[in-house]
Amino acid sequence: LPNHYQNHWFPDKPTKGSGYRCIRIVNNKMDPLLDKAGAASGVSENELLSFLPSELTVWVDPSEVSYRIGEDGSIGVLFGDDVKEESDDEEEQQQQPSSIQDFPLPNYSDIRCCLGKQTQDGMSLVAAFVAS
Repeated sequence: LPNHYQNHWFPDKPTKGSGYRCIRIVNNKMDPLLDKAGAASGVSENELLSFLPSELTVWVDPSEVSYRIGEDGSIGVLFGDDVKEESDDEEEQQQQPSSIQDFPLPNYSDIRCCLGKQTQDGMSLVAAFVAS
């Protein structure tokens, strides 16, 4: 994804290029980028589709990563200012990444750890793919 988004990442204008950075699953038809990320992690398209919603939209922006399940679902935030991360230091502030390479990586030692869990854990896997 960093290579794919390289010329479409504008921290000063986070919505610019957002259509290009949008990842979708529509009627169980997966965005090729998500399929490629799964394959690189040893997760097949069928495995991904088995625990992700049949309709999913993920927006990857410099200031946040958000998603919507279904065409009429509400929007949730996976990463961004509205998401509180666990921290020992309450004064630690989340900084906006200046490039896609600066996005924080998830703490998954093995991306397959989330397989077989419910949709919310599937969304964690999507976040891991997006950040990787």
